[in-house]
Amino acid sequence: MNNFHAHGWQEIVSEFKSDIEQGLNSAEVKVRAGKFGLNVLTQSKKIGPLQIFVNQFKSSFVLLLLLAAGLSVYFGEILDAIAIAAVII
Repeated sequence: MNNFHAHGWQEIVSEFKSDIEQGLNSAEVKVRAGKFGLNVLTQSKKIGPLQIFVNQFKSSFVLLLLLAAGLSVYFGEILDAIAIAAVII
């Protein structure tokens, strides 16, 4: 069965051979854990705000905006440079 969102909950419970009141029995839990793995979310590496800020400068689009801001300053268009810098930040 695909597209679980398109089916009623009764049909999905039936497809997974579960019970809405009791869930799975212990034996079935062990069988499914062996087959599909544990139902555990993995911890992802946390990224701090400073790292997010630094990582954005790896984007070619951001580098292009930095170049545009630099050229705006070079040609004396300070207001344009400030606007571009605001978009970057």
